[in-house]
Amino acid sequence: MAYKHTEETKKKISEIRKSGKTYIRPCIFCNKMFGGGTGIPRKRKFCSRECYLKSGFHSNFMKTHPNIGQLNVGRKKRKNVTCKVCGKVFEVIPSSRQKYCSHKCFRKTISNNLKGKPKSPEHIKKVNKAIKKYWDKRGRKKVKRSYHNVNKKYTIWRTSVFERDNYTCQVCNLKGGKLQAHHIKSWIKYPKLRYEINNGITVCVSCHKQYHKNRK
Repeated sequence: MAYKHTEETKKKISEIRKSGKTYIRPCIFCNKMFGGGTGIPRKRKFCSRECYLKSGFHSNFMKTHPNIGQLNVGRKKRKNVTCKVCGKVFEVIPSSRQKYCSHKCFRKTISNNLKGKPKSPEHIKKVNKAIKKYWDKRGRKKVKRSYHNVNKKYTIWRTSVFERDNYTCQVCNLKGGKLQAHHIKSWIKYPKLRYEINNGITVCVSCHKQYHKNRK
């Protein structure tokens, strides 16, 4: 059912528009009189949103519209793009410049482009300083040993502490297994004593956890 104004109401609307007065009109669905205010537009056909939804005017308009159709309701037109790395076809908004289907494919291109290119020693020093500053500010609470695995000074200090203590835990005398080098004076409070051998003790994982619990 197509809801439209009758010819009589159209004539009334045209007369009132010419006169400039406010327009009171009937609702197309429930025939209730509404309007008369400055905030209500004159092209409005329904008295409320309930009548608009009950009438089914919106759904009929979407079905009959040639460009939109029922399948493309509330969806923009899209174009197909093939990924440059894996060749996967994916949909994109026509205004976008996306070339890769995922972040993994994007990272592969960066790694392939940087392969074989030597990095200058100045660049390596800058990266190491930035990593050190980041972990000094953060305090190494959430991710504990990601920086230590890269730092050569720490690895040398750690192996020297293990060799001095003969790879045995100094608390429970457990030999071998998963061992860790514990700083007697903390890493953050005493930066000058970080790489001194006398500031380290070999400890197993369970004893190392107990050390930090007692500190708190």
